[in-house]
Amino acid sequence: MCGICGIYNSGDTELVQRMCRAMVHRGPDDEGIAGDGRVVLGARRLAILDLSPAGHQPMQSADGRVRLAYNGEVYNYRELNAELAAQGYEARSHCDTETILHAYEREGIACLQRLRGMFAIALWDAAQEQLFLARDRLGIKPLYYAQVGDKVLFGSELKVLLASGLVARELDPVAVDLYLTFGVVPAPYTMFKGIRALLPGHYATVDATGIRLTRYWNVQFADSYPVRSEDEWAEELRARLAEAVRLRLVSDVPLGAFLSGGVDSGAIVGLMSSMTDRPVDTYSIDFDRGGAAYNETAKAQQVADRFGAHHHPLRVTGADLARELPHIIPAMDQPTHDGINTYFVSQHAKSGVTVALSGLGADELFGGYSTFRFAARLAQYRGIQARVPAGVGRAAAGVLERLPPRYGLSWALRGAAGMLNAYPTAAEQYLLVRGFFSPTGTAGLRNGHGGAEAAQPLLRALLAELPPTAVVNQISYLELKTYMADQLLRDTDVMSMAFSLEARVPFLDHPLVEFVATMPPDLKMRPGQPKYILKKALADLLPAAILHAPKMGFGFPLAYWMREQPLRAVVDDCLSQASVERRGLLAYPAVAAAQRAFYSGERTDPRSYQLYERVWLLTVLELWCRSYLDG
Repeated sequence: MCGICGIYNSGDTELVQRMCRAMVHRGPDDEGIAGDGRVVLGARRLAILDLSPAGHQPMQSADGRVRLAYNGEVYNYRELNAELAAQGYEARSHCDTETILHAYEREGIACLQRLRGMFAIALWDAAQEQLFLARDRLGIKPLYYAQVGDKVLFGSELKVLLASGLVARELDPVAVDLYLTFGVVPAPYTMFKGIRALLPGHYATVDATGIRLTRYWNVQFADSYPVRSEDEWAEELRARLAEAVRLRLVSDVPLGAFLSGGVDSGAIVGLMSSMTDRPVDTYSIDFDRGGAAYNETAKAQQVADRFGAHHHPLRVTGADLARELPHIIPAMDQPTHDGINTYFVSQHAKSGVTVALSGLGADELFGGYSTFRFAARLAQYRGIQARVPAGVGRAAAGVLERLPPRYGLSWALRGAAGMLNAYPTAAEQYLLVRGFFSPTGTAGLRNGHGGAEAAQPLLRALLAELPPTAVVNQISYLELKTYMADQLLRDTDVMSMAFSLEARVPFLDHPLVEFVATMPPDLKMRPGQPKYILKKALADLLPAAILHAPKMGFGFPLAYWMREQPLRAVVDDCLSQASVERRGLLAYPAVAAAQRAFYSGERTDPRSYQLYERVWLLTVLELWCRSYLDG
């Protein structure tokens, strides 16, 4: 696990050294910079496999033709090493970096198909005079690039490219609109005009002709399904998940797990416990507000006790959040309405381990989110929608856009509006559920232009990549490509790496993802039974009370804390008329209206828990601008 950076068409090692200094947190154990006048690569190393100097990066082939800087873990490196040894490649280390180097020497860029794990790769082939930048299939590890004149820069975080001094800190207005819509900036956009994110499952070829992007992998959801019994599906799912966990236990440093008390993290801890000869160290957080709606400490302890794990809970308060904000915001890299949960649990876990396994990815694969239930409901209503006059549908849409997003009673009203044909396409329906401000609401915030121009085409383009398939698969595809890749994985990477902690995600083992994509949709979720086949596969592993408990999100009780000092003072300062008008990004009347709507609600009013998210993402935007634009 590392941070990587570099520049093409330049021999400026001092520039790359500045970039490396901006990501010491990603790799505190070693630094390397190597160049040949055409390309300079830089790396900061967090040593996980082969802690000796033999794992130093950038790593060079024996003949000097190929040089590699790499961030991630390739879990099948031992199997690949055995194949490479049979082909005459002699390993000088026991780390997976050298595996990638030799695999490229043998197969070229096609070697990406052989790598099982998470990675961001920068590889300079001097013989071909080409730089290859590659990102893993699901987008677990990030990689950004920027073209400045005839030079191309790249790095693991935005702040790394900014440290070069060559990239202008000029906001991309489309990215701002998308942030207000989704609460995060979806790739390939970033907050800065000159920087783009390499998409998951893609590689870039950089040479004298420019930058060319190529997709080398994509999940393919089936539209017809193998004939198997439920027990057969469950048995194979269990075996594949166990294999994914086993592969992710390879480490030369202490290893543990995040444990929330839910099915996903509980499954990871249970499987880990069956494969290790020592108790698993598990880490969770709870809160001083919100009661049972936010605290899963008892369930987490129940899971830990079942498997004999050493559980380490941590209580977080609103004062803790206010105190840590000056560190959290720079760690975000890009603004996100979420991520603070991962910041605190990563900070906590780093006190005992260097690697932590996570249950991230199961909700996207097995229908765990409300988006799946909402989409399924709309699919049932299509016949009714067709019989409702269009004018009635438009009127309902106007009412709907004034409702708070996401949860509570608004679900029923959103379902009614769906019946009335207000939001006819899958892209619009997904945006309705996942969005924070509606397209017209975003326009009001941004003085007339909103996120709809970019958000809806982005979602439609993703859906166009799918063959005709069930609505469950459509929503799963959107969740994997947007919410998971752009928010959950990005937040997990930057927040864990802020503490030099490696996070591993067994549910996103790509052979497991490909297998789940072949499953009949009715096995993934049934009415009132999300994650049906996953729970069946885990029936003998987890307690029934955990398997059948209602899903809880890994959220913070911000609706409480934002009403109390010291966090309220931060919110009020960021959203004051002076702050908003000085920044010039938002229309103050719309900001003030969102803030009033939140403060006027009662603590026990479900609407207040929906409205706080809008106020929080506006607060984060201002804090991020202060950090990244004002210094």
